[in-house]
Amino acid sequence: MSAGRFSRSRYSASYASEIHPIRVQPETLSLASQSDPPVTNAAPIGSISNPISALVTLGKRARGLRPRSVTIQLKDGETPPSGYIAGSVARVPILQETLYENLQVGDDATYLGSDWQVIGKSPEEAT
Repeated sequence: MSAGRFSRSRYSASYASEIHPIRVQPETLSLASQSDPPVTNAAPIGSISNPISALVTLGKRARGLRPRSVTIQLKDGETPPSGYIAGSVARVPILQETLYENLQVGDDATYLGSDWQVIGKSPEEAT
């Protein structure tokens, strides 16, 4: 994710049927798989059922809910989106399990109108 303003959204937890608040940058919602049909990074439907926030920046030793995420890299030959350079890497939190399961390492995804490749996945961690 790039620097900038944040917006409030909802995160569907994997550990239980709970929806948590999460702060993400608006471009987070632009991530989509290139499957047929594409799966988007939309917030889950429903209201927040657990007030504990999923924290994108939670350190490895800290306690809390770290959301699942994918690491993507801008594909060779793609024109970088504004604020990015060729070969940029971004880590994007995934708001629902459906997209996380749909994206595998090596798959292509669309982010900020450009083609990216999934180069890593990180599961949700609740500690």
